[in-house]
Amino acid sequence: MRRGRWAVAVVAAAALLMGACGDDGGGGTASKEEWLEEHEALVNAYSRDLVDALNVINQGERQATVASCTQVQDDAREVREEALPVPNAAVDTHLTKAVEVGIEAAQACLRGARETNADAVEEGQRLFAEARKAMDEAEAALDDWV
Repeated sequence: MRRGRWAVAVVAAAALLMGACGDDGGGGTASKEEWLEEHEALVNAYSRDLVDALNVINQGERQATVASCTQVQDDAREVREEALPVPNAAVDTHLTKAVEVGIEAAQACLRGARETNADAVEEGQRLFAEARKAMDEAEAALDDWV
C-alpha cells in the first residue's frame, strides 16, 4: 500500500515539474508582446508563403510549384510546432486553421505536381485560398488582441 502512495507522489511531482518548465510551443507565453517577440517572424514568413503559393500554383510551372508547396508545408509544420497554441483564443483558432489547411493544400499541390494530376492541383488552389482566408482572419484577430 505504501508503494502505491509513493508512486502517486512521484507522478504528482513530475506533473508539477513539467508544468513549471513550460513547453516550446506558443502557449508558453502570456502576452501579445511576448508571443509576437517569439513568433512574429515565423508567422509572417508563413503568411508570405501562402501568397507565393497561390501565385505560383496559378502559373503552372512545375518546379516552382513544387518548391513553393514544399516551403508552405515546411513552414506550416514549424508554425504548428513552435507558435501554437496562441494564448489568444481567436488568433489561435484562425492560425491553427490556416496552418492545418495550408498543410493539406501543400500535400494536394505536391501530389498534383508529382502525378500531373489537374484535379489535385485544383484542390491545392482551392485549399490555399481557404488557408489564405484563415490567415487573413488570424491577422485581423491578432490586430484586435489587446
